[in-house]
Amino acid sequence: MGFVLSKFLKKNTTHAVLEELQKRIQALEKYMIDTEERKRRFVTNFVGFTVGAYIVGFGLIYYFYCPSTVLEGIVYLVPLLLIPVVIILLRCLLTWYFQLKLNENGEKLAKLKEDKRILLDQVKSKEIYRVALNILERFDEKEEIRLQTAAAFERVQEQQEQVLAVEVLHRRRPFPIVDDRTRSAFDRFVDFIVGDGPRNRFGMICKECYAHNGMVPREEYEYASFRCASCDVLNRARKMRPVAPLLQMEVSTEGNESSESESAMQQS
Repeated sequence: MGFVLSKFLKKNTTHAVLEELQKRIQALEKYMIDTEERKRRFVTNFVGFTVGAYIVGFGLIYYFYCPSTVLEGIVYLVPLLLIPVVIILLRCLLTWYFQLKLNENGEKLAKLKEDKRILLDQVKSKEIYRVALNILERFDEKEEIRLQTAAAFERVQEQQEQVLAVEVLHRRRPFPIVDDRTRSAFDRFVDFIVGDGPRNRFGMICKECYAHNGMVPREEYEYASFRCASCDVLNRARKMRPVAPLLQMEVSTEGNESSESESAMQQS
């Protein structure tokens, strides 16, 4: 009786853990998509507003305060030349902040998916067939796609092709794809100012199946890791992100050296 109860609690615990992992993964994916859209909208609005205000201010200054001497012209020209530099620096700061949030949540998402895969592998090897099948149908994305494909093949071959086409169309990639053909002239101008257009991004190609998994900024290309949306293979980053040294260790070392010098002086 105790053995049966322990097995029942174990199954419920595994199911509950997978349910919690699934909710956290979906929440993180939604948050990353919303953050990417919010970053794009916020930076675009910021650049458009500041550039418009700069042009209007330049026109007003030229119309009402037209300099009569060269010295006055230089005095009015210096702030007008510094304002674009401030705009570019603020845009870089905003982009860095949003990208930092995306990178942190991307690492969390990859860790959650890895934990989910390990737990599903344990279910495949330890649980009985019926229990494992129920769990895999509920939580394993590859198993769900396989069952949907088999059911479509049994009904109609053409329907199967349509279902597969819809799945490929709506498959969620780890990174967004920026299509330059569907962009307007204003979007290209904003991309030129922001520095976030297709020409400033690198494509993330899976090393296993060579599938396209979206595009990342050039500065994040060598540090980005992702799991392929087609074959689910983990593509690790080409380089490790540099980590700042720990200052506490240096402070403690200096404190130890100072205490040792004081003790030596007292002994002498």
